[in-house]
Formats: sequence, structure tokens, C-alpha cells
Amino acid sequence: MSKIKVILALLILIFVSCALSVGEFPDDSPNSGSESSSDGSSSSITAGSSSSIMASSSSSTTASSSSSITASSSSSITVGSSSSIIASSSSSITASSSSSTTAGSSSSVSSSSEAPAPIYGADFLDPRDSKTYKTVIIGTQTWMESNLNYKPSSASGHKCYAEGYGYDTWLKPTEDQSKIEANCDKFGRLYDWVTARTVCPTGWHLPSRDEWNVLKNYVYDILWNNYEDEDFGWGVGTKLKATDGWKVHDVQGNNGIDAYGFNAIGGGYCYSCDQEGLNSAVGSYSGIGDRGNGDSEVGHWWSDTQYTSPAGNTEQAWRFTMKYNDNGFIEKYEIKSDHYSVRCVKN
Repeated sequence: MSKIKVILALLILIFVSCALSVGEFPDDSPNSGSESSSDGSSSSITAGSSSSIMASSSSSTTASSSSSITASSSSSITVGSSSSIIASSSSSITASSSSSTTAGSSSSVSSSSEAPAPIYGADFLDPRDSKTYKTVIIGTQTWMESNLNYKPSSASGHKCYAEGYGYDTWLKPTEDQSKIEANCDKFGRLYDWVTARTVCPTGWHLPSRDEWNVLKNYVYDILWNNYEDEDFGWGVGTKLKATDGWKVHDVQGNNGIDAYGFNAIGGGYCYSCDQEGLNSAVGSYSGIGDRGNGDSEVGHWWSDTQYTSPAGNTEQAWRFTMKYNDNGFIEKYEIKSDHYSVRCVKN
């Protein structure tokens, strides 16, 4: 009996010794690590106890670490629970970073290439006749916001639309001479090329062909960079035309959106308009409907640039055009005696 007690005591000592020895030799392999459990304690796993201990720690640790990662993404990760933790944190991180990045990058790119709101300068008072003109800054240029309406002292080289009519008796307004003057107030005065080069006030000038193209290209570049946001067919003319005053067309053209404050309105024109009083068939008005009482159909603006033909002919100069039935802003050279609108640009 005493031998049995001794054996039992030895067995108890061996059992206690084995129990105390568990955890004394940690695993130094790359897959080992310290696992943070739900109660905050850290346990090390040995080869002999991995089957029993991993089963319990994996389930409890996954639950706690998964929730903590989703909330703060800051807890330590172990081999046993890494798959569930990564899945949880990945979805939450991706969702937040994707939405914030997309929103931020989209708005910043769009705003850098969109047309800015019109920037108006100080009004300009023409000291010659006390007329006031609004001014607008477009890119690097400052323009008058309306067509020039200055009447020079010379008797020729300038007219209001339908002035003199002569051969074009059908153009005679239904009202008296005041209606003809009203055309100048509404559409600006028409000038031949020689006169147009001298009528802008001090500090302003008739723009050259290159200066007109600076304006055109500035608007075109912004339009091109945002082409996916535009209705197909919109052109530079649509961006520069006034929002009213143009004749309606069933297909395209019509009024513009005046995106830059240029407020382009066509003043019509008089071609071969070098006959005093237009008393012969040489001269004729066109470009404003209903005998000058209607809306604008065509606008031609002179440039200061002369055109020289291959043969050396210098009877023509460059002008720029917008029409009621077109969205473009085109350039062409025409005879210098034609009477077109003038838009002044600041020196």
C-alpha cells in the first residue's frame, strides 16, 4: 500500500512538473507571434499544445480583433486570425479611401479646366461722346463688352444699319430717321476698314488677326478640354454670343450662352458700301431681319490685319464672323470698303 502511495505521489509530481513546463520554450519560426486575446492577455503556443489551444484562441480572437480592426484598424495581427481581420479591414478601408479619393480628384480636375465666370472690369467712359462701355477680361485680354458706336466727324466710312438705303428702298425702316439711329444704339455703328483702324478711343485699338485668334483659341481650348460635358456641335461662337438678340434657327445656332461676358451681337453689314448715300446698286445692307427691325442674322468684326494676295493685291483685310445659323467663329478676308462692326481691345 505504501508502494502504491509512493507511485501515486511520483505520478502527481511528474504531472505537475509537465504542467509547469508548458510555455517555457516559445516557437521561433516565422509563423509564430504574440496573439492579443479578447481579455488583453498574451499566450504563446507550443508544438505540443497547438491543436487544442489554436482551436479556442482562433475563434475568440477573430471575433474581437475583427471588430477592433473595423473600428480603429490598430490591433496586432496573428497568424490564426489574419484572414478574417484582413477581410474586414480591407473592405472598410477600401470603401472610405475610394469614395474620398474619387470625389476629391474629380472636383479638382473639373474646376481647373472649366470656363471661369465672366470677369468684368471697370466701365469705360468715352470722352469723345460720353458713351459708356462695359469691359470684360477674358484670359489675358480686356475687351469692350459691346460693339463700338462712335460717330466720327468724317462724312463717309461709317453708317448705321439701313442708313441712306438708296437703292435698297425695301430696307427703309417703318419709322423715321430715329429708327436708323436706334440701330446704331442696339447693334453698334458699321465702319469700312480704313475708318475702323482709327475709331477706337485712346488706350484701346482695333484687334489684329492674331489678337482675335488669342480670344478664339482661349475659348476653344477650354471647350475642348471639357468636350464630354458639352452638347455636340457647340462651338466658340455659342460661348461668345449674347443670350438674346439673335434670330432663331430650327437646327443650330440661335442665341449663345455668353459664357465669358463678351456679349457678341451681330450688327449686320453693308457690302460694297462706298457709294455716298447708297444711290446705286453697288451698295447693299444685309444681316438684320425685318428691314432692320428684327433680330441679328450675321455679325462681321474687322481686324487690323491687311490681307495680301499671292499676286500682291492689298484691297482686302481679315474679319471674323458669327451667324445665327452657325455655332462657329470663323475668319475670312473681304474687301476693305465693306462696312462691318468694330470691337475694341485694350492696349
